[in-house]
Amino acid sequence: MRIKLLFILFLLVNGGCFAQIRSSEARLVEKDSINSINKQIADTTFQLLQTIPINSIYLIADNLQNLYVATQKGQVVKFDKNGKPQFEYNNNRLGEIGKIDVRNPMTMLVYYPDLEVVVILDRTLSPIKELNLFDLDIIEPKEIALANDNNIWVYDEVAATLKKISQTGETLFESRNLNQLTRKNLSPTFLLEKDNLIYLSDLENGLFIFDNFGQLKQEIPVKGIERFQVEGKQIFFWKDGKGNILDMDILEKKDLPLPTVNNSLESVYLNRGHIYLSTISAIEVYSK
Repeated sequence: MRIKLLFILFLLVNGGCFAQIRSSEARLVEKDSINSINKQIADTTFQLLQTIPINSIYLIADNLQNLYVATQKGQVVKFDKNGKPQFEYNNNRLGEIGKIDVRNPMTMLVYYPDLEVVVILDRTLSPIKELNLFDLDIIEPKEIALANDNNIWVYDEVAATLKKISQTGETLFESRNLNQLTRKNLSPTFLLEKDNLIYLSDLENGLFIFDNFGQLKQEIPVKGIERFQVEGKQIFFWKDGKGNILDMDILEKKDLPLPTVNNSLESVYLNRGHIYLSTISAIEVYSK
């Protein structure tokens, strides 16, 4: 079974009159995240913290170290940082879950690609809104991501555009044709917004970075990146059966060490000093 590496970290971004203070706090959180990951890179000694007996098809953790697990039965289960189940969302009518985005733990996105439906949940996994992208004239939504303002980015493969829609379905922004802009036929496997930049990976064409207006900022000619995590100027991804770290400035790549498990890995996720490994029967949580 193909091993997937899901490297996604999430920071809480809040507005308000204390913007300067909160901006400083956000920078401290980001610095702490980078330091934690760099420590993981340097240290190859792993400590098993928890084993959660669950068969997952998707896992992700937020910046508070809450863990979210999707199962083949259409469940999303939220665990606290100690591995205790907190809340559960059940939906078996929309098909298999394709993506969970929890960059903001207060607002969670669940995507069902079979029926092109997005479900927005609150922190207790109670449904807030359900959007059918086909009804919004997005015929082929190839990838989606939660924006930092809690709106939703969608890549429409038919139009070859990035669209930003609200949780009520209103189109807030649409880019120009990105195939024409990049001179590539894009078919994204992953989409992520981080620090007001939009990262798009394509197996055949590499990684592309756009600003919030759809202007191309950087093209990284590293192919075969299916999923990835961005922190500072580093990209973490799985390729050729191992974890990789890519420096975006100098395009230098090195190995990312991971714990060894007895069973085959389904997916891997890195989050603030913790490593989450999903096997066929359990999720193992490690620290370094």
